[in-house]
Amino acid sequence: MILAEDVLPAAEWLAKHPNHKGAQRLAAKVSAKHPVEIGMPGAGASGTGSQPDDAEGYLHIEEIKGVKPLDSQFGVHPPKTVPDVLYQPLFGQPDPTPAEVAQYGGADKVPPLGTYAVLDAAKVVNFVEMLEASGLEHRCLFKGEAAEEMRDVAPYVVRLEEDVDFTRNLFSHDPEQEVPWFMWEREPGIYLRSRGTLDEMWKHFRKFTKVQDEDGKWYYFRFWEGESFAACLSYIAAKSEHINTWFNTQNGKIHSILAQQQTLSGCSWLHMQPLDQQITYATASTVILSKGDIKTLSHTRFKRDVQNVIAGLAKAFPERVAARTQPENQVLIEQIITQMRRFNIRQKNNLFIIAAWEIHFGPNFLNVDNKLGEIPMSTGSEPTKMQALHERMAELPSSTFTRKGGS
Repeated sequence: MILAEDVLPAAEWLAKHPNHKGAQRLAAKVSAKHPVEIGMPGAGASGTGSQPDDAEGYLHIEEIKGVKPLDSQFGVHPPKTVPDVLYQPLFGQPDPTPAEVAQYGGADKVPPLGTYAVLDAAKVVNFVEMLEASGLEHRCLFKGEAAEEMRDVAPYVVRLEEDVDFTRNLFSHDPEQEVPWFMWEREPGIYLRSRGTLDEMWKHFRKFTKVQDEDGKWYYFRFWEGESFAACLSYIAAKSEHINTWFNTQNGKIHSILAQQQTLSGCSWLHMQPLDQQITYATASTVILSKGDIKTLSHTRFKRDVQNVIAGLAKAFPERVAARTQPENQVLIEQIITQMRRFNIRQKNNLFIIAAWEIHFGPNFLNVDNKLGEIPMSTGSEPTKMQALHERMAELPSSTFTRKGGS
């Protein structure tokens, strides 16, 4: 039994307590079909027995709190590449492990740890142009026609180097003005260390772009989104087969992975590293996620969407948001996103627009006009529905909402 004073959904609790291995093992065992797990006291499940709590864990997760981005660094010479607290995780060179020495045939033959990132081009304007101009080695995770057609919205694996502007811009932010090439606030991806080559990283992470569930259904998996990745790994940290899938490549090992997560209290980073330093080689070409994994990812995406919409509304319409308490805003946005998900409206920009309409023309602004209310329930695509909503909102006089929906 684990005594938890802060009762939360499993994914949320594990993200808040990333190193509680007993809870990780418990979460891995329970499910809708197996809601209760009972074990012997002192067996390590609660962390109160003779063994330390992480004795049976497979993943060490360190939370790095209070990380602040670099500023423009005017007049600073030489400029920093990354914030000081992230330098060792991202560019430090720890001594090779005995397993690595054995693998490469001697300590002097072990290659240095490389620094890689899996980055989302869709999150940054002119991302591909900036990447190509950087001179950094990179490769799109898609291939063939998909790589060409989705060039500006595809994920890319990039080998990062110190003292390169592109690398520095990933960790920079100017709070006074919008700098389009500063990428910190856009959270474009995840970061990893490995002694392997870029082609090896490409082959390893490409298999995660599409995954299957236990019933054989395929999913497009945006694993490079930091919060989703961190929550997924926190949830599966007690499963050695999943750790092997993520951290062991066909030719070696992923040393560690770093993922950024934004919360209402600020920014922190999760530094994840396998506890088992033995090298085993991954051979599976298809990644299969359990229903619990998929549920965790869905919950994390939902929570993130709610936070992003509330933050966007508070910035754009501070008086409207301040008119409600924080719990009231939370409930309202959760209800809107839940409803829109049922109608297959999921893009963050569209969720923000509908939420903005609700706080201006609600409550329940979709119910003031039959034609308006029918649009989300139609069979069209999300862009078609949003276009129809915009057109209908423009047609309706403001008195429609004043009379039926509120102020």
